[in-house]
Amino acid sequence: MADPILICEDVTHFGKTLKEMRTLDDKIIYVLNNSLPTVSFTRDKAELTSQCINLSEQVNKTFDSRRRLISNCVEITQKKLDEASESDVKRGLRLKMHLIKNEISVEDVIQHRTKTVLHERCRDYVNVSL
Repeated sequence: MADPILICEDVTHFGKTLKEMRTLDDKIIYVLNNSLPTVSFTRDKAELTSQCINLSEQVNKTFDSRRRLISNCVEITQKKLDEASESDVKRGLRLKMHLIKNEISVEDVIQHRTKTVLHERCRDYVNVSL
């Protein structure tokens, strides 16, 4: 991933980076369908448990990475806002801050959806907390 300061400088770049980081969440149903065959196709519970654990770990890593990126961008933008003296600059930074903080809500929705789908498909093999 590129330098977080550079990502946070441009809201468009920030959004594009988050979109790329959300690829797994966007394709979670497809990934689950490919990695977890139905019970009629496999009887190996250990394999299904392992796949659910691995997928859960991948999902949690992407959650953490995105949360860190959003938090870093909030901190960087807040620092610039505190240091800004011109009203035009402050207005632009406030708008940027609003857009970045909006991603926190978007992230909550995406994470909830992903966790729900993962829980539904893996609950028989592993405890995936919601």
